[in-house]
Amino acid sequence: MDSVLENMNQLIQEDETWSNILFARITYNKQRLTKLYHAGDFAGVEALVNETIDLIDAINDGAMPISRKDEVVGSWEDINVSRNSQRDINIALNNLACILTDIERYEESVKLFMQIQERGHHMNSYGFSKWIYSIWKTRGTEAVKDALAVNASYEIADLVKHTPELLEIKG
Repeated sequence: MDSVLENMNQLIQEDETWSNILFARITYNKQRLTKLYHAGDFAGVEALVNETIDLIDAINDGAMPISRKDEVVGSWEDINVSRNSQRDINIALNNLACILTDIERYEESVKLFMQIQERGHHMNSYGFSKWIYSIWKTRGTEAVKDALAVNASYEIADLVKHTPELLEIKG
């Protein structure tokens, strides 16, 4: 993990004007959060969560294209393409919100998931399960029922395969 983080950091430091800098910073911070959490550095987690939220708050959606040109997935063009579209940033934010759930930062996770939904991002069942789990941990079973009612695409039974702890929800 250390060498991966170091390589990511060097890449970010290489060119502040790189078109992928925002996507890379969010992804880098997500990986750092995981490492800090598993190392028991909760003060470091707190500081990095705050730094990352500030970074997210400064995003100017209007300056980004809605999506990028679709390329063949796995092609060199796809790998090397700019990831600064609204769609790509929403994917990075979704991944970050999932990690926030995993590192027990439920309040921040709920807020970030709600923010990306407001931005028009549709969550897959994995992300949705993490959002529901964070809602449950912060707001209780009734709030989960409300969230499921508004987002009828998924039921608890569908989400348990990604977040088995959701089996504990009663009713």
